[in-house]
Amino acid sequence: TAQEHTDVRYGAFVTHTVKLTLPLLIDAAFCAASAMITFGAVLGKCSPTQLIFLIALEVPVYALNQHLVLVKFAAVDMGGSLTIHVFG
Repeated sequence: TAQEHTDVRYGAFVTHTVKLTLPLLIDAAFCAASAMITFGAVLGKCSPTQLIFLIALEVPVYALNQHLVLVKFAAVDMGGSLTIHVFG
C-alpha cells in the first residue's frame, strides 16, 4: 500500500536501512522516468551542472508529490501517470 511505501522512505532517515522490495524498485523506476522526461525537455538548453542540480532537486520533490497524491489525497494513480507527468 501507499502507506507502506511512505514508511520505507521515511524510515530510511531514522534507521539508515532500506529494505529493497519490488514496489520500492518500481517507484524508483517511475522517479527515474520523471527525471528523464524533464531531462529531455531541457536538453541542449542547460549546462551539465544545471542538469545535475535539476535532477538532485527533482528526486525529493517527486517523492513528496507521490506522498501527497497517494497518502494525503488518497488518489488512485493507476500506472503512476499523476506522479510522473507533473514534472514533464
